[in-house]
Amino acid sequence: MKTEPSRADRFFLWSLLIASCVALSRAEIERKPEYSQYQDAWKALKVPGRYYLFMRSYEYEPLYKNKKCVYNELIGVNEEEHYTTNAVGSVDPVTGSR
Repeated sequence: MKTEPSRADRFFLWSLLIASCVALSRAEIERKPEYSQYQDAWKALKVPGRYYLFMRSYEYEPLYKNKKCVYNELIGVNEEEHYTTNAVGSVDPVTGSR
């Protein structure tokens, strides 16, 4: 015996459909031209210092094993050919050992 969805169920499904359509139709913020002045990847790559990424989301990572904290450190910049040299590694967040 097949039952019809209730009025509340239909209202919920229509609301969900409309909300999904609105969310998908909105322009992604990174594609808005007024923000282009803040989106210079080359400028971001040249900033000196060491940057850490804690709690990586990979389930299996053969290079860093079970370590959850990885870092990237700028070593050199080639302005002419637009590339950087970086040191990449991992750190144990509890002991601080590499």
